[in-house]
Amino acid sequence: QQGWNGSLATLDEKPGMNSSFTYDYWIDTTEVTQKHFFDLLGRHPVIDGSAYGTGDNYPVYSVSWFDAALFCNARSKAENLDTIYSYSGIKALSNNVVYELVGLRYDLTRDGYRLPTEAEWEFAARGGTSALLFTSVDDSAYAITCAWFGKNSSGKAHPVGTLLPNSLGLYDMAGNLLEWTNDWKGPYDGKDITNSIGALEPNNDYEKVVKGGSYTYGLQNLRPSYRKATYATMLSSANEYVGFRCARGPVPDGSNIGIVQSTVIPNPVTIMTGNDKVRSFFGTSSSKIVFVNVTGAYRTLCFIDFRRTLPYLQEYLDDKGVYMPTISPDGRYVAYCSGNEGQSGPSIITIRSLDSLNSPRERLASDTAYIPRWWVNPLTSDTFIIYTNSSVSNGNEALWKTTRTYMQKISGGKPDGSPDALVADGSFHDGLSHDKKFVVTGYNRLMVRNLATNAEYQMFISPSNGKDADGSNQVCNVSLSPDTGSAVRCMFLDFGYPRTSAITNDIYGIHEYLFISTMSDSIVGFMHCPNDEDEWDNTEWSNRSQFAVGCGRNSAGQSHAIYAINVDKKSSLQIVTGMELQQPYLWMGTIIKGASDSLGRYNDPPQSSEQAGLADKLLILWQICESLDIALIGSSQMYNGIDPRRFTGSLNCYNLASPANAILGQKILILNYILKHCPNIKMICTSFDLYWLMLPDGDYTWRNGVGQSKGYIYDSTHAFWPGTVSNDFKEIIRSIPITYSFDTACMGFFGNPSNNWGGDPPPIWETPLWDTTDENYKKNMSTIRMLTDTLRNRGVHFLVINFPISPYYKNTGYYSWAGPSRNTAHEIISVMERLDTTNAFLHFYDANMDGDHDYGNDEAANEAHLSELGAVKLTGRVDSLIHSILGK
Repeated sequence: QQGWNGSLATLDEKPGMNSSFTYDYWIDTTEVTQKHFFDLLGRHPVIDGSAYGTGDNYPVYSVSWFDAALFCNARSKAENLDTIYSYSGIKALSNNVVYELVGLRYDLTRDGYRLPTEAEWEFAARGGTSALLFTSVDDSAYAITCAWFGKNSSGKAHPVGTLLPNSLGLYDMAGNLLEWTNDWKGPYDGKDITNSIGALEPNNDYEKVVKGGSYTYGLQNLRPSYRKATYATMLSSANEYVGFRCARGPVPDGSNIGIVQSTVIPNPVTIMTGNDKVRSFFGTSSSKIVFVNVTGAYRTLCFIDFRRTLPYLQEYLDDKGVYMPTISPDGRYVAYCSGNEGQSGPSIITIRSLDSLNSPRERLASDTAYIPRWWVNPLTSDTFIIYTNSSVSNGNEALWKTTRTYMQKISGGKPDGSPDALVADGSFHDGLSHDKKFVVTGYNRLMVRNLATNAEYQMFISPSNGKDADGSNQVCNVSLSPDTGSAVRCMFLDFGYPRTSAITNDIYGIHEYLFISTMSDSIVGFMHCPNDEDEWDNTEWSNRSQFAVGCGRNSAGQSHAIYAINVDKKSSLQIVTGMELQQPYLWMGTIIKGASDSLGRYNDPPQSSEQAGLADKLLILWQICESLDIALIGSSQMYNGIDPRRFTGSLNCYNLASPANAILGQKILILNYILKHCPNIKMICTSFDLYWLMLPDGDYTWRNGVGQSKGYIYDSTHAFWPGTVSNDFKEIIRSIPITYSFDTACMGFFGNPSNNWGGDPPPIWETPLWDTTDENYKKNMSTIRMLTDTLRNRGVHFLVINFPISPYYKNTGYYSWAGPSRNTAHEIISVMERLDTTNAFLHFYDANMDGDHDYGNDEAANEAHLSELGAVKLTGRVDSLIHSILGK
């Protein structure tokens, strides 16, 4: 039994499912130690003198998932086994923590060391049974004998194997450190599964499943079904409470959770470069590519979004006959057909969103529709798909003249109205020029129709093609540039020339050169295929006139690689490799001249999912700053607890809160961004997180996240851009992708589903011992006073909200899951209440009321956060309070 259906189960543990194996596997008896890690990789991720435990026999921690994968490969090599993980490049932080393996893929059918799947890990932790321990306080006495956790660990890791093993002889499967698994984290669907290998693709957090609890967590985190830490564990994060152990054993016929399994296992595809090199090559980070991955008779659609901090492959397995994919001008949709060039008869054009692998498929009405090309009317901005009802060779002119070219209006990714005939006597399926003057087709003659004059003519014929009259004039892979007016150009491949070409000055073979001509049949450029390739294939102009994309065929005749092409500079960059890749299309966002590689890059390099959330909110702030009246900032309690869509009145408000944004992050957001760039700001609302008052500078994730990002450093070296930012600045910000897709509709709010407060007694994650004499507390309270004074001097109100948490904490000695003691908390709240009475611009709202609030189980998501239903209640109360304060 994998997962749990108990009343106290978290949402991602249920519905539980029957999980089976058809193979045997080994798993380490202990967590990988600091010595073993150093012996194989030659570096110490644990800093000398770490308070969390150092020594040869201590488990290694502060390792990313990528670090763990590299260790597995090194261990496999040391024992002459297959390596499981392959990649094309390594990116590391200054402390040597690896935050990306470029082009990562893994082959679990090989025999080598790897991270265990979640199913393997959980089966081993349960002792090879379906029994589930650590589900109630009655298990506490047993837990102390076999697990280092919050109750007995003294807040640090311990040498491996020092407590009792489980029934399989495995140590520390509960406690000591959380452990990386190999699986992407995805929701369970309760269906039986065999040889589970996790979710098919990452979620927005790039989150890998971690298991087993740790020295810093409470009893409930020890249960084998538990799948997470406090915050999302993206595979680039490295924390002092996360380590790993290795597994070994080929996994045959792996199954993904949450999807219907396909009978086809696509050939592997490798991303050969990260978004930094792509950004450098294009001059923009805003680029996407689609292409076809050919596996036997199957043709599956692949998509890579290089705007992401960590680009990864998305492969649509629900359609296995994909041809000629192309991305819409706005970058949101892909269109493709089910028939190839040269065919006639049935063929369907499909349109679907690139937002999700499960996006619905829209289809054009015609059942004979070939080779879609997007086109935007420059006068009306309406979007169309240009297509033909046949793609037979134009060499058979009589037959070809019976075919037609159509244009179908598209709105919101769906056909709008009936198609119109663009050309009644010929299938011009290779593009319509921006000004609607030219249409072209290249199978197998390069034919052009001037729609303004209705003149039709052939291009790339002798002598303009550099050949004698008997030379081949056959062409393919024709596409038009997105240029306007007379600058329109045509790109194509030809079938070679056995004598010296007057254009290339050499003898060349089929597809060896890429040619570019004007629409008057004058060759203005050509480019040889990359040095490691024998020929080009499937070259295609992008939506930007300087850039194209194409495949490289090797000496074995395989179209194994995809290249980005700079047409003007005659340079190329290999971006994807595979077995047989075909028909790529490249889409690019706006290119801003002089754009910095750092501006707005608040999630680069990525170190945590919390960083990604705050980075998103900073990008949004730049876009809304001039109209913002009320800013909601703070931690996940604000992020999940106040829904600005439910505020009444005309004030513009946005929820800029993000998980783990502690006092330092809030201070920087207020002083350097909101007060500098929000001229209409009237109120700032924040969460009051008592447990962060004992942290140095009130910093939980800032310095190990956004504070080290390229974007924040760039802002700080420019004094956070005093004055009004330029339109170019705003355009660059708008081009940077937002990981969580916060938009104007949600206004930055993320609602949690209803669950419960977690039961009595509530979980205690940490038990720090501090009081109001603590120096960190004094400094942090001084920061809060400074902020209240600064905002008062600017005439900006400061609403500080103590959010409701589990009422069962009042039955313990602690105020919350991470302290402080109840007595200390009461003293701190009294300080805030006194500030409320002495500063007319500081307003302290204690919504928790020491646990005596009226938020029930259905209004809670867990012991620390409200559900969306609870947020409705709290938002209504805060809305009334804001109107009372502002008088509006």
